[in-house]
Amino acid sequence: MAAAAAAAIFILDLFIPLGVAVPMLYVLPILLSWISPGWRITAVTAGSCIILTLLGAVLSPGELSTAVATNRALASTLGLVIAWLVIRQKQSAVQVAEAHQAREESEEKFAKVFHASPYPIGITEVTTGRCIEVNDACLQLFGFSREEVIGSTTLMLGIWPNQQDRVRLVERLKAGEPIRNCALTLKTKSGDVRHILISSDLMEINGTLCMITLGNDITNRKQAEDALLEREQQFRAVFNQTTCGIAQTDSTGRYTLVNDRYCEIVGRLREELLTLSMHDITLADDLLANADQFRALVQGGPSFVIEKR
Repeated sequence: MAAAAAAAIFILDLFIPLGVAVPMLYVLPILLSWISPGWRITAVTAGSCIILTLLGAVLSPGELSTAVATNRALASTLGLVIAWLVIRQKQSAVQVAEAHQAREESEEKFAKVFHASPYPIGITEVTTGRCIEVNDACLQLFGFSREEVIGSTTLMLGIWPNQQDRVRLVERLKAGEPIRNCALTLKTKSGDVRHILISSDLMEINGTLCMITLGNDITNRKQAEDALLEREQQFRAVFNQTTCGIAQTDSTGRYTLVNDRYCEIVGRLREELLTLSMHDITLADDLLANADQFRALVQGGPSFVIEKR
């Protein structure tokens, strides 16, 4: 279309006297080159129009005067300026399109990771706590449907047993302090208490400051740790209160744990015993027999009973 317009203007220029400002019309094909992709087409169109303007000065009827030459020069300059502006606009449009495509690809990748993650992830508005998006793992953990969550606030959903926990979380993020594996207690829809490690950060979505939060449910692990701690406390209570002397050694016979009664029996302080091995307090006459039985036990042999002196 731009080429056809330039040809038409050139033909018109050939039949009109030089004094008429026909060369100014060459701006039209340069502008029409906007609809063609790529900056090179605009550059070629502008160059062609300048050449046609110069040819028109030679071939058009009438005398070539200074005014005519000035008119042609101004037309050529105007064409170059318009071409430069069109090329800049095209390049800007390409950059915007590439940035938009890159953003769409980035958002698509984020969405795939977000929804495929086995860890619960949620995005909420900082000021209101309104839920913008959650993944399936989050819905599964808390027992809500997507319709119940999206648009509701976390306070409305009742997942914070202590609402000040969220306030402190937001304050830390606003202060620039990263939230990584922060242990919190949250409630599910059914009222069950879950122990979760929270990692959170701030992000802006459509001009709204939001908080993206990833959780790691450690409830089962914490219950196992609590049970282990309770059993250990029970063991220590029995270990320390029993009237029998009890000692624990490593595979070399070095003491690692002794109770008060054992210290009384052997007549040594706990601190001293923990620097010794059972062989250090065994009489020389019994040492060989004791060492053989102990070595067999370490290698998987049967337990044994021996009288100590």
